[in-house]
Amino acid sequence: MNRIDKKPLTDLGYNFVPQEYLKKGQSEFDLRLKNINPLELVSGA
Repeated sequence: MNRIDKKPLTDLGYNFVPQEYLKKGQSEFDLRLKNINPLELVSGA
């Protein structure tokens, strides 16, 4: 069987990148936003 870890709903979308992969002072959201193309957000494409 698969292991199921229960977490509070308020934790959804957080802690998806382990701390060991982040540089000092960097957050997981810095990596996420780096991969979003800002032109797509402006043009609505």
